[in-house]
Amino acid sequence: MSKKVLVLTSSGRRNSNSTAMARAFADAAVEAGHQVKTIDLFGLSIDPCTGCGGCRTSGRLCVVDDDFAALAQEVLDAQVVVFAAPVYWYTFPAKAKLAIDKFVSFLWGGAAIQGRESALLACATEDDADYVFAGIVTAFECTVAHLGWTSLGVVLQPGVPEPGDITRTDALARCAELARSIESA
Repeated sequence: MSKKVLVLTSSGRRNSNSTAMARAFADAAVEAGHQVKTIDLFGLSIDPCTGCGGCRTSGRLCVVDDDFAALAQEVLDAQVVVFAAPVYWYTFPAKAKLAIDKFVSFLWGGAAIQGRESALLACATEDDADYVFAGIVTAFECTVAHLGWTSLGVVLQPGVPEPGDITRTDALARCAELARSIESA
């Protein structure tokens, strides 16, 4: 049986390298028989989490009236959540960070969020992979652990400053390989 896979992209650049990574992953997951939905976080209007705690008492995952409620439902419906992001200042881009910050509402609101699988697909302009990816990998690993998810793995590609540079690497093949590793339910 196939799994529901949610791919979250977060680049503000058209035809970005991280979006190409997400597409390679999504295409391979579909070919493997999974149901895939891609959402561009850059196109959503998500306000910052204020830590108000309304998710604890209101019966809603977030009391702020923005696009997070619809996104939260997509996350809850998915069995696999994939983050595809360019590295902006050594971590997730702001649009992704806004969404991830509100993931606390799953825990505070008592949502059944545990047991999902997750993956990270990230690229950066800099060449020093150990340095440039340290922040985003740590943020991903801590998010996955805190939510009670399992990491399927990460695909990291440094040294791709211009759109299309990703095609001169093996990153797209590695993204497809990671997608093919998703076991059917």
